[in-house]
Amino acid sequence: MAEIAEDQPLIEPGTAWIRQLWAPMIERQDYGLQGLHPALLDNVMRAHATLNIPTDFTTLNNLYLVVYPAANAAVTITVDISFGQNGEAWNTHTQQLPVVAAMLANRFTSIDLVPTFGALLANLAAGDHVFVVARNQVVTQICVYGLDARYS
Repeated sequence: MAEIAEDQPLIEPGTAWIRQLWAPMIERQDYGLQGLHPALLDNVMRAHATLNIPTDFTTLNNLYLVVYPAANAAVTITVDISFGQNGEAWNTHTQQLPVVAAMLANRFTSIDLVPTFGALLANLAAGDHVFVVARNQVVTQICVYGLDARYS
């Protein structure tokens, strides 16, 4: 076992580590009201988050939408993902799709958006500015906590 000095990283050389971005989801109000985090959404209410893709980005492995509902339910969330580089339109790459997940009341659920948005997210590159909107499509109140992006 190698000795660790204060000026050396806590990861042994050659060990892979998770590159991760976290973005809180903020409740999006249409009437000038203050947004809330975590976003507590009734039917058709929205939450949003932004991410800036770092320069060491190569591939997006997972993009988890972290949520929990107020009751046991099969929840449908419409997710909009848009992104572009400096000098491009904010929605150069954009897609909106429904995501359905069975959830237990007051328990965190991480929904990976990569399988649903794979074709769109394959265009993601270092330097992109990403805008994500999640819209509750069911009567059950849900808390949209944040986005957890894992990349290599």
